[in-house]
Amino acid sequence: MKNILFIFVLSLYSIQGYASSCPDGSESVKSISDDGTYFVYSCSRLSEQANTPATDFPNISLPLDVASGNIYKKSLNDPKTFKDYGVQVVDKKDGHPVRAGSKSIRFELRDGDCGATLPHWSDCDTDRERHELSGSYMSDGEEWWHAWSIFLPKDFKNISPSILDLGQFHGDNSWVDPCCSFMFKNQRGGYHIQNLLDDSEFSEFKKVLTQEEMIEKWNDILVNVKWSKNNNGFINLWVNDRLVYEYQGPTLTKNSKFVYFKFGIYRSRISLFLNQSKRLYNISKLPTQVVYYDEVRVGKSKEQVVGNLPLRIK
Repeated sequence: MKNILFIFVLSLYSIQGYASSCPDGSESVKSISDDGTYFVYSCSRLSEQANTPATDFPNISLPLDVASGNIYKKSLNDPKTFKDYGVQVVDKKDGHPVRAGSKSIRFELRDGDCGATLPHWSDCDTDRERHELSGSYMSDGEEWWHAWSIFLPKDFKNISPSILDLGQFHGDNSWVDPCCSFMFKNQRGGYHIQNLLDDSEFSEFKKVLTQEEMIEKWNDILVNVKWSKNNNGFINLWVNDRLVYEYQGPTLTKNSKFVYFKFGIYRSRISLFLNQSKRLYNISKLPTQVVYYDEVRVGKSKEQVVGNLPLRIK
């Protein structure tokens, strides 16, 4: 279905919003932006089995300039701990880096930004901090394409030996199985992938970008995955149009019914960095970290998720 442009006059200043059909063929859902100045159109999955992660937060309105094909929620539902600066849609006219269009998504995580999903979970009690967004569930037998672009500012600090996740495909039964099927980490600098379902030492933790390749540069990530508990599952990963990882086998943990994509900034085992920094440098705080994402797309074909990118992914 071709995208259709609707123009809405919302004020005397004729502020415009854009509607389109979604990658799965469903119609986008209209809502009002947080500042009340324009319409936002979000996509949900067409499947009748589609659910969203267990959170009481309302959907986050992300304009089609930066995201499509999914509905996102804040990853933790304690409103006192998810800060306003934690996730923002920003504009290149204000000096922010943008991959395509005029906007991008800015995540910021400061020392002490630990949250909770009450009454079941607390990052503050488990040596973690995060500002993440969580997407809709995907189930056994489904094949999807995911694309996103990621940018680290010049002053971005590595927090090794603590763990920093910059994206993950998370299962719904993480208390029984490994938390995730596939993760994207900055644990030792650069961009690493970790397949928690693969016993191979080579693919367990593999660097696909160096830290130098990530700083002040946009990098385009493309993932084609079939979710399955059987050997017909697969994961193919491209970075900047270069195939860097292939996996064939189960992509869902044995007790998971669903998996969902999360992105943002999530750091765990933070005491490792704090203890080391205190001992070596007399530093007792974690650095503030900022990460930009853009062109966060989900769809049933490659064309649906890379169509807005400049021609580095072909």
